[in-house]
Amino acid sequence: MICKHHDLAFEFKQEWLEISNMTLFKPRSSSYSFASVDDGRDVHIVNILDIVPCEQRAALKGVFCDKTPEHTAKDRVVSILNGFHDNHLIEPVEIKPYQGKQKYQYQMHHGSHRLHCSIAVGFTHIPVVYSWGSLRYFGRCSSDHEIK
Repeated sequence: MICKHHDLAFEFKQEWLEISNMTLFKPRSSSYSFASVDDGRDVHIVNILDIVPCEQRAALKGVFCDKTPEHTAKDRVVSILNGFHDNHLIEPVEIKPYQGKQKYQYQMHHGSHRLHCSIAVGFTHIPVVYSWGSLRYFGRCSSDHEIK
């Protein structure tokens, strides 16, 4: 099936949904259930529409790509989908501020598979942490840690 994130169209294989029993999945919340991070950063929930599409990644290696021959895109996606299906706690994605001229607020730093799986199954929001390099821009690390 073809999914879209703004103007970026990407292929999401029906096989992945079938393997993970997600063909009839309907989100019960706006985002997947997330695990807290133990490095002092707060987790925030942002609208997926506020994230710039990963056009450069899509052009260079695809939205979904194999990490290694042993860790394929299929394996990674099915693992994420199983987590969605079973309501497991999943790591937030990592974002940084968007510096471009378009209307977006954020760009992906780490977590393309989680973002695009979220879009494919109908989530409207996604749990995020700010990348370490962007914390000064956002002005804080967490309620317990202040950036100086």
